[in-house]
Amino acid sequence: MTSKKIFAIALSLLALAYVGLAYADDSESGDEQNTNQEQQGETDKKQKKKEWEQKREDAKQEWEQKREGLKQEWETAREAAKDIREKIKDEFALRLEEKKKLKEEFKEKFTEERCTKIEEKIAERTAHFDERKGKHQKIYSNLVNRVNKLITRFKAAGLTTTTLEGYLSELQTKIDKFKTDYVAYIAKLQESKSLTCGHAEGEFRAILVDARALLKIVHADAADIRTYIRTVIFPEIRVLKAQIPEEQDEESKGDDGASTN
Repeated sequence: MTSKKIFAIALSLLALAYVGLAYADDSESGDEQNTNQEQQGETDKKQKKKEWEQKREDAKQEWEQKREGLKQEWETAREAAKDIREKIKDEFALRLEEKKKLKEEFKEKFTEERCTKIEEKIAERTAHFDERKGKHQKIYSNLVNRVNKLITRFKAAGLTTTTLEGYLSELQTKIDKFKTDYVAYIAKLQESKSLTCGHAEGEFRAILVDARALLKIVHADAADIRTYIRTVIFPEIRVLKAQIPEEQDEESKGDDGASTN
């Protein structure tokens, strides 16, 4: 082997050694760089995690502050509403008391005026029925007297008047009932007059209801008497008069004189 070939081989070996050394340096440098990057990545992750935790803590504190603020505002608003309710309640109670007072004053005035009007009305009604009572009693008295006279004349003419006498007795019973019921009505009306003022309205109304019921009975009594005279007394008188020729001309007069209102 020549010296040139040996030199060439030496150079080649030297070159290969240099390349291998360079590769080894590059590999070692790459590993170191990767290690540094990994360490930096871990550091960045920790930093980001720390920042995220800090942000979360800040957000939590901010929310707590807002919630506390809202809670305080709510408490303030509730207290204000409570004060307003109390004020409205007091004003309502005051107005209610004033309204009650005005109502009592109006009721007292109304009751006084009403008492006066009712007393006047009752007095007028009492006077009116007293007048009608006298009129009815006079009519009934005249009718009974006339029937008694007719009975006397019929008996003198030899007629049997037993039926008419029975009818007259029944009529007198009806007239007596009318008088009794009328007295009861007037008494109840006078009682309502004495209770018009200074007594409970319910008590006064109860007496008026009783008075109206008694008045209906009085009207029914009067109607019963009129019907009895028209359908029982008069027909029997006509039957008896028909048996006495000279009485025919007086029949219409007798009927007119015995009529009632």
